[in-house]
Amino acid sequence: MKDKDSMNVSEINEEILCVLKREEKTDKIILDVVEIEKDLEPDFRGLLNQFERNGNTANSIVHYIKNHRKLKVLFNRYDYCARLNMAYQGLDSTFELIEEKYQSKFDHIKDKEKKQEAIKKEKDKLLKECKERLHANYLQKAYKKCRKDKEILAFSHRRVGWGAPKYDLNENFSIELKTNFGYGSVSYFYTKIKYKDLDIIPFSDWVNYRISRIFEIVLYSSKHTLSNESWYDAMSYVAEACNISSKDEDLFVQKYIVDQCKELITGLQNILNSSTFRLKGYVFLNQEKGYIDLKLSGHNLTEFRGEKISGALELIGNHSAGISIAPEQIRYEWLSLGSEEFFHSLKSGVSLFSGCR
Repeated sequence: MKDKDSMNVSEINEEILCVLKREEKTDKIILDVVEIEKDLEPDFRGLLNQFERNGNTANSIVHYIKNHRKLKVLFNRYDYCARLNMAYQGLDSTFELIEEKYQSKFDHIKDKEKKQEAIKKEKDKLLKECKERLHANYLQKAYKKCRKDKEILAFSHRRVGWGAPKYDLNENFSIELKTNFGYGSVSYFYTKIKYKDLDIIPFSDWVNYRISRIFEIVLYSSKHTLSNESWYDAMSYVAEACNISSKDEDLFVQKYIVDQCKELITGLQNILNSSTFRLKGYVFLNQEKGYIDLKLSGHNLTEFRGEKISGALELIGNHSAGISIAPEQIRYEWLSLGSEEFFHSLKSGVSLFSGCR
């Protein structure tokens, strides 16, 4: 299995795809890589010569590509996201639209030096697009290779827009790799795991973030920064969880359910007993911005406590069925988390919150 030291994570989706496989001897889920083959490099070097020739314009180079036996594939449509957290992504232009974009009409510019600058600027723009299209072509072929390989369970990508492919890793464990790349502020990268039809959710996020929304938290088990490197973290999270669930169900329940609830309740106790908080923050859904130091009093403090308490009760109530898969000792520990004294405080907090409306 590839670890972070043996896998250069900066190469993910550039030189390699990060993939999940099942190891035949042990039946464990492991991380591996698939090399991205770059078969058009010799032909593309020839294209670079076209850009360097002073007499060529962007328009003439577009026609060179169109008539090239191998490079004409650059003008295919590609589902490709160059910048995962930015808007307006994709390479879906047809040849006609590309030709229209690079018309190379500069006869109106009389100054020779300014005309050459305009020609160069347009060529540079085309070259940048060609490089993106070339890499999109390589990735598309790498995806196809992965789909054909029956040993590969899941693979990294940089496709545009919403996608949540589901993969059954064994009879009890399934995952969703939920991505929405290339849509600006609403872009996200989530992993969702399900064990024995139970959705694993991060209860602790409810108290660890300044702004938490239940409808978001229930969408994921873990969330990741919008970068190609995050595929390693996502795949590692999935592989570890799946392998633990197969080897030791008690440990899985403890780590992914009970410990999460403990952290939630510890956070609630802190919220009830304090007026200053250090919480995680984010600009948009999946764009972290570190920690926020929060100091509240009066109505604002009561409202904050009420929101966190009532939301926590809803979260736990909607997912209490999950404890049914735990052994007796852990079920007892789960139930012991909510002592009479603690739930009295919860009810008091909810009453205060309701009374201030």
